[in-house]
Amino acid sequence: MITPEEFTREEAMAMGAFREDALSLEDVLEDQEIQERIERGEDITGGPDDE
Repeated sequence: MITPEEFTREEAMAMGAFREDALSLEDVLEDQEIQERIERGEDITGGPDDE
């Protein structure tokens, strides 16, 4: 079984993570995707658009 690579908090933040608990590569990539969606102006709250 392959174990996920873990990073220190500082390494993860340097790669674009913004959650303090984003310590694996998968977490960092997820945070980068969320940041890109925010920059494009997408609603990431998951709520209806009319609220």
